[in-house]
Amino acid sequence: MRKKQPGDPQSMAVSSIMDDGGLNFPDLARELRDNVYDKLWEETPTYLVSFDGILLEVRYEGLIACCWTRLPEWLLTSKQLRAEGLEQFHRKAEWRVQVQQNLRGLKTFLKAGALHPSRSRTWVMEELMLFPMEYNAKKPQQPFHLSPYYDREVEAMRSVSRHAATASTLRLEIRMPCHGVFSERLSKTYTPTSFDLSRLDGVRTQFSKLEIVRKKSVIPSIHLTDGILAMLLDECSRLGVALVYGHAREDFSMQDEVGEQDVEFKFTCVSLV
Repeated sequence: MRKKQPGDPQSMAVSSIMDDGGLNFPDLARELRDNVYDKLWEETPTYLVSFDGILLEVRYEGLIACCWTRLPEWLLTSKQLRAEGLEQFHRKAEWRVQVQQNLRGLKTFLKAGALHPSRSRTWVMEELMLFPMEYNAKKPQQPFHLSPYYDREVEAMRSVSRHAATASTLRLEIRMPCHGVFSERLSKTYTPTSFDLSRLDGVRTQFSKLEIVRKKSVIPSIHLTDGILAMLLDECSRLGVALVYGHAREDFSMQDEVGEQDVEFKFTCVSLV
C-alpha cells in the first residue's frame, strides 16, 4: 500500500485554524496571506505589459473589479487585507519587457512581431538617452540597459498570459518622446483613439473596443521637430487601424533629422489575432 504523503504545511496550517472554529485571516503570517492573493491573481487577466523602447502598455479595463469580485466577503471587509492583496496583484502583474525576445512568453494572447529582418540596427529609446543597438536573429549583440522598473522575478511568472473573458476593452498607450514646446503641443493633442471591434466583420478577437492613447515622455537630450511630431501622431492612428483588422506590419518606422543627424524611430507592432 502506498504511504499517504503529508499535505502542504501551509495548507494544513490554514485548515487547522478553520477546524478550530473559524479563520482569523489577519492573524496569519504575511507569507500565507500572499499565497491566497497569489491564487486569486492567477485567475485574473493580465494587468499591464509594457515594452520599453517606445513604451507600449497593454491594459485590460475593469480589471480590478473583475479581480475583487472573486474575493470572499470576509476578506473584503478588511481594508488592510484589500490593500495587501492589491499590492501583491500589482507587483506580480506589472511586467516591463526590455528585450524583444521576452515577448515570446506572451504569444498565447498577443502575437509579437520581430524587428524588421532587413535592418540589423535600430534606435532604442531609453528614458533619458538615445543609443544604437545591434540585433541578430536570436538576441541583442550587446545587453540592454535595464530600466530600474525591470522586475526579473516577473520574467518567470506562469500566469502572465492568462486573461478573462469578461474583459471588454484592450487599451494601448504609446508614449512618444518629446521636448520643451513639443511636450506642450503633445499635451494638447492627448486624446484617445477608439475602435469598436464589434462592428467589424472578420475580426477574430474577444474584445469589443480598442483604445489607442497617446502619451508623452520627455527626453531632454534630443530636439524633435514638428515633422517628427506629426509623423508620430499619424503613425499612431494607422497602427490602431492595422491592429483592429489584424494585419499590422511587424514594425513601422519614421525618419527625420535631429540636428545634423538622421534618426530613425522604430516601433514594434502587436497583433490582436
